Amino acid sequence: MKIGMKIGVFSVVGAAVVVCAAFFFFGGPDSSPPDANEATAQETADYLVSEEFVKMGKGDKEEYLEQINERYTDTPVLSLLSNSSLSEQQRQQLMANILPIIGPGIDKRIDEFENMPAEQQQVRLDAIIDRLEEYRKVNPQAMFSPERFNLMLQYVDPHTRARLREHIPAMRQRMAERGIPVGDGPF
Repeated sequence: MKIGMKIGVFSVVGAAVVVCAAFFFFGGPDSSPPDANEATAQETADYLVSEEFVKMGKGDKEEYLEQINERYTDTPVLSLLSNSSLSEQQRQQLMANILPIIGPGIDKRIDEFENMPAEQQQVRLDAIIDRLEEYRKVNPQAMFSPERFNLMLQYVDPHTRARLREHIPAMRQRMAERGIPVGDGPF
C-alpha cells in the first residue's frame, strides 16, 4: 500500500475513533429532561414515560419530580395522570415510573392536608375535585373506576395507600356538597 493511501486510511480510522470516543465520554444526543417550568404537560408526560426517565438515578428522578411539583402546586400527580392526550398504556407507564418515587411526597402532602384548618382543606379538596371534573368532561368514565384507582394505588407503599383511602370519604362528601354526582367509583 502506498504511503499516501495509508495516511488516508489512518486519517479516516482516526477520525472515526475520535467521534466514537467523544460519543462515549460526552454522551449522545441530549436526553436531559424538559425544563419543568417551560415544558407543556404533554412534553412532561412524554418524558416521564420515556426510557430516558427510567434510566435516571433515583436522586435525579426525585429532583425532577420535585420541580414538577413546584409547577403544579395543587394537584401535581392528577395534572399529569389526567392528561387527556395520554394513551392508557402511557398512563400505566407513567404510574409505574413516578408513583414509587413520589410516595414520600404524597405522605408529605397528606400531612400538610391533615394539619390545615378546615377552610384550607376545603380549598385543597376543591382544587382536586376541579381537576377531576375537568378530566371527566374530556374523558367521561375514563378515570373514576375502582379498578383504575386500585391500579394507581398498587404503585405506592401500603402505608401511603391506607392514608389515601382514609381521605376518600372527605372527597366524596365535598363532591356531594358541591352537587357533583359521586357514583360508584372511589370519587
